[in-house]
Amino acid sequence: MLIATNRQLVQYGGTFLVAAGVFPCSPLVMGWLTNNLAPHYVRATGTGAQIMVANCAAFIATFTYLSKDAPRFHTGHAINIGMLCFSLLITSTMLVYTSWENRKRARGGRDYRLTDGKVEQGMLGYRHPNFKYTL
Repeated sequence: MLIATNRQLVQYGGTFLVAAGVFPCSPLVMGWLTNNLAPHYVRATGTGAQIMVANCAAFIATFTYLSKDAPRFHTGHAINIGMLCFSLLITSTMLVYTSWENRKRARGGRDYRLTDGKVEQGMLGYRHPNFKYTL
């Protein structure tokens, strides 16, 4: 809607749809990340890294909307649509991977980690065979 038309009312409505679609994603991504990390220190580090990347992305996004592209901002919108498609690809890949990993753990494919002896069981965290990824 923001790229396709010159009508300001339609673009204004598109802005609200973008905000409604983007802002709920942060808590969802943060929740998915924290559910899939263990133990607590890995969870804390991963959460901090995710917030850092999100803040860097917001900082970079401010430089994609150039005044010379006003009022349609094709460059900024195209970059953001491309990044959203990339995020969708990464998320889909992670869903497939975590489903595969959960099936492998259910069949006992990661039980060797318990008898390996290199790391004690309490320190395995998300690598423990009984840990199930949240989808």
